[in-house]
Amino acid sequence: MDALAANVLARFLEREGYGTGRGWEHRKERDERVLVNLPPHLHTLWNKLKLQFKGTPEERMKNFLEYVEENPGEDMAGLQDAADKALNKLIREYKNRPEPEYSEVPF
Repeated sequence: MDALAANVLARFLEREGYGTGRGWEHRKERDERVLVNLPPHLHTLWNKLKLQFKGTPEERMKNFLEYVEENPGEDMAGLQDAADKALNKLIREYKNRPEPEYSEVPF
């Protein structure tokens, strides 16, 4: 095999996910394949529980949706937790903001 063919084959295999790819990249891609197919209100719960579900992205999504059906209040609890964290962050930022400098009003 000449050098050109070897380079073409190496690029093809790398693009298809063989060879030099990193494991965390593949895991992240599989997680994202599930995430894009879920309704937005379930994203927070998915990010919290995604390590519990094993298999292909389709199997993981199916098992996660079954889990949500069996535990109906957890999706809203996850949204509430995320909202509480965001609100607490905003309150901290508000309390820690610098005081405005007042100057004379030019009239």
